[in-house]
Amino acid sequence: MRGGKVKNRRGILAALLLCLPLLPLWGETGSLSFSVGNQWSQDGYVKDLYGVNSLRYNLELQLNLWKGIGLFGRYGRASQFGKTSLLGEETELTMDPAVVGLKVGSTVFVKGGALWMHFREKSDRFDFKDNVQGWYAGGGVRLKLFKPVALAVEGGYSWADYENSWGETLKLGGASTDISLVLIF
Repeated sequence: MRGGKVKNRRGILAALLLCLPLLPLWGETGSLSFSVGNQWSQDGYVKDLYGVNSLRYNLELQLNLWKGIGLFGRYGRASQFGKTSLLGEETELTMDPAVVGLKVGSTVFVKGGALWMHFREKSDRFDFKDNVQGWYAGGGVRLKLFKPVALAVEGGYSWADYENSWGETLKLGGASTDISLVLIF
């Protein structure tokens, strides 16, 4: 019985591989983009210690499914530096969000999905890291510059709350803007 399942999987894989050359008939297959932007914190503690916004960058892969609907995956990094109020020591907050979700539209688009974020707060005296889950929603405009390159501008909002051991809730999400260089395939 097990051998039949393996043959069946090989048949499905072979059929998918044979369909790959037909993907361009549906138009764009997907895109790969690199973006740079800002993220504005919504948490009072983070704002007081690190300032209002942080520079961030993302790498995103999108695969088109059907008529302007696609799956996307994004991984990024944002860092902020500040000084603690008690000791005045230099502290860094690093956030590495990953988002998986749906994108609708090509020239004008909206998208949203599940967010997983690894964050780390580090200084000479402590090194704290943990993970948090949340949501992301955004939208924007993509303009083709020349085949196969486009430029996109996007705005979004992420929700990612973390409750520490003292019962305080840190809001690690917030509003964001990005400008992206997009390679269409």
